[in-house]
Amino acid sequence: NSRAGCTNSECNKAKVKIQKGELRFATQITVQEHTSWKYRHWGCVTPEVIQNWKEENEGDPELIDGYDELSAESKEKVDYALKNGHVHDDDWKGVSAVNKPRNHAS
Repeated sequence: NSRAGCTNSECNKAKVKIQKGELRFATQITVQEHTSWKYRHWGCVTPEVIQNWKEENEGDPELIDGYDELSAESKEKVDYALKNGHVHDDDWKGVSAVNKPRNHAS
C-alpha cells in the first residue's frame, strides 16, 4: 500500500517508498519477542543477500515464503536471481559493478 520504506541506505536516506504492487524482498526481524518486517525494492537486493537467501532455502524457490503467490513475471525474476546470484541488471537500482557476486567472472 506504498507505506513500506526500502531499507537500502540510499533509498532510506531519500525516504523512498515501495509502491503498491512492486516486487519487494522482505526479511522478518524479531526483537524482544516483537516481530516486524524490513523491506527492500527488488532492485536493491544485493548479491550477498541473494547468496544468504539461496543458502537458507537450499536454492529451492518453492521453499521461499510467498513464492507461490507471485506472478509468473516475478517468479522469473526470483528464479534468475537464485540461478545467477544477483538480480537482473534491468532491475538493479545501484551501481552495476556492485550487482555481481564477488566470485563472478566477467
